[in-house]
Amino acid sequence: MMYENIRTPQDPPSIHMTDWWAGDDDLVDESLERAMDIVRSFDEASANARQAGKRKLRWPVREVVVVTDNEEVDAALCSLSSICEERANAELVRVIRGRFDRSGWRAEPVMKALGPAFGKECPPGT
Repeated sequence: MMYENIRTPQDPPSIHMTDWWAGDDDLVDESLERAMDIVRSFDEASANARQAGKRKLRWPVREVVVVTDNEEVDAALCSLSSICEERANAELVRVIRGRFDRSGWRAEPVMKALGPAFGKECPPGT
């Protein structure tokens, strides 16, 4: 009905018979296109990490860390961080240049979990 109201006599009788708009190359933002390609790669990598960790997308995570030396990746993920956070279901997406060292973390055994599974093979006093 809307098409009939704006249609001229030269137009086809149905909107389905019109040609699709070819677009305008002057309106394409190449840097945004490249940045979105990087976001798509981030999306795939975060989905793979979730799958490897057996953590479904519906469960939010506090932080996703991306380690890169690539300036373009850093700029893209920082400028489009809200999209990355939404797509990864994360509170924060952090980009680190260079190395990511978690040496400040310390792992300790949970004996209630290890005891039933390993019994006497567990070292005493841990």
